[in-house]
Amino acid sequence: MSLFSTIYKKELLDSIRDRRAIMVAIFPALIAPVLMAGMFHFMINTQVSTSEITVQIIGKENAPDLIEYMEERDIKFSDYEGNPKEDIKNKDVTMVLEIPEDFEEKFAESNSDTLHSCGWLIK
Repeated sequence: MSLFSTIYKKELLDSIRDRRAIMVAIFPALIAPVLMAGMFHFMINTQVSTSEITVQIIGKENAPDLIEYMEERDIKFSDYEGNPKEDIKNKDVTMVLEIPEDFEEKFAESNSDTLHSCGWLIK
């Protein structure tokens, strides 16, 4: 048993003297929490809150219930007149919601075309 303990002590001392091996063992354990905290901090600070959203809208009168529902969730709307594709391409506006005149009828029917009856344009 003394031979085993002698070899164990020798290897342990050699491992302690080897700074590279210690760094490989300890460095990830020290750096990982710092990196995770940094990533969570970055994600929290870059999250967009709905209170900051202002949506340019065409055809607001075509879906008053939808507009009321979204306004209850602090989404602000402003009427939009213009060419949405060009203005988004030129970065004059961030997003435009276009609601067609037959939106409520299509929504009441609830067919597969309902998804395409309301168009978002986002840069």
